[in-house]
Amino acid sequence: MPDWCYVGSGGVVSKSQNRTITVPGIGLAQEEDALPVRMLTILLPGSGIGQREQRTVTYFFAVNGTYRCTRNQVRLLQNNFRDKYTYFSKVEVFFPGSKNMSEEKTLQAVEKICRVVVPVLYERYWPDWQVLTAQGQEASGPARSDLSSSEENPSRQK
Repeated sequence: MPDWCYVGSGGVVSKSQNRTITVPGIGLAQEEDALPVRMLTILLPGSGIGQREQRTVTYFFAVNGTYRCTRNQVRLLQNNFRDKYTYFSKVEVFFPGSKNMSEEKTLQAVEKICRVVVPVLYERYWPDWQVLTAQGQEASGPARSDLSSSEENPSRQK
């Protein structure tokens, strides 16, 4: 979690905010292509005495067939005792050396990347939550992380 990991290495979170970006083709209803993301501005120790490097980090979680942007939201979804399966995956994006990028430009760049990467993760690597939770149907299990680019995700039924 960037909120904690960067702080543990001497960084200071100067700003945090939850935002949304539009990413079609990731399992959300068509009118709800809004992907929640968390955006942090972090001041990291610089190379000189008293110097700090500013970094903007954006991340979200794919969890149990949906998307969340805070660890408490993930924790609450994963602690449902009725679920036989559970999974989560964190996607984190930052741009090293982009000292002068505004928050809006950063968010636009993250959205552009996510429009390409997240549908691939959704289709090929993340489990199909509807298949995993179908009553009376044995699911094929979560996606394997060792799929080659030509293989289909075994939990995605077309």
